[in-house]
Amino acid sequence: MPNRRIMTITLATISSTIAAGDATAITYPHTILNHGDNRVVVALPDPDKGYYRGKRFDWSGIITHWEKQGHTFAGELKKPHNPNKHDGAAGPVEEFDMQGNASFQEAQMGEEFYKIGVGILIKNNEKYQFFRRYKVSRLLPWKIQTTANSITFTQKLDNLRGWGWIYSKTLRWHEERKDTLQIMHTLTNTGSRALTTEHYNHSMFCLDDTPVGSSYRLTIPMATGFPLKPRAAEKVKVIPPNTLVFREPVLKGSFWTQVTIPDQAGGQRLDPLFVISVPQKGLQLEVAMDRPLS
Repeated sequence: MPNRRIMTITLATISSTIAAGDATAITYPHTILNHGDNRVVVALPDPDKGYYRGKRFDWSGIITHWEKQGHTFAGELKKPHNPNKHDGAAGPVEEFDMQGNASFQEAQMGEEFYKIGVGILIKNNEKYQFFRRYKVSRLLPWKIQTTANSITFTQKLDNLRGWGWIYSKTLRWHEERKDTLQIMHTLTNTGSRALTTEHYNHSMFCLDDTPVGSSYRLTIPMATGFPLKPRAAEKVKVIPPNTLVFREPVLKGSFWTQVTIPDQAGGQRLDPLFVISVPQKGLQLEVAMDRPLS
């Protein structure tokens, strides 16, 4: 049976005084999804000219620019842009198996393993590392279908030592909710072996090209606490009950923090899962899920 998951992204603009970002000089293969006053640029997978050619993230459905009423909600978060770097992506980009999968663990050095959303790679170290530039054995092709308000990417693996799957991702404007884009996933096991995977969305949003720092607010409605480690506490502060604010601009590097979520929240629809805002500019972006966290 296929495994399905839907994520929704909703925008809100309180004011519209900021000049729009420049999305005219696009040099990579792409398509544009227009809906009302929303304009979304979606990069198309391409091994030679694609916006993203790294070996970490799913190549499909990468939103490189999202514009509404003179404001932008997605753009280049990592500058200067390097299409071959593992994190050279943008927008709500996604990854399968950040810690590696069974095909990697089973493979001997020099043998093949699969990466959903990318293709067949060559194992060259014992422990999987998402930032490593694994050599490509072969990229798995994409079938792309478009409608007036959606685009669907489909990739399949016929057989690799008994593993096989069909992966499909659709970006579609919500029929009833204004300014809301759905990201719909389907993964079907077509092989003779069990298919186990982990998946997450990196949410590389950038509002009005504002550098990540004290202008941003991150609110997680279901959170009951943020057990910050010393390094994280130096960079962010908590506004009770469930909002994080950066103390200073994040010029380079990264840090992690845990979030405390009640057990009973695991059975709830996450709407919203989290909210990113830049209050000074009247901008807000909400992300929701149709599945509980696992």
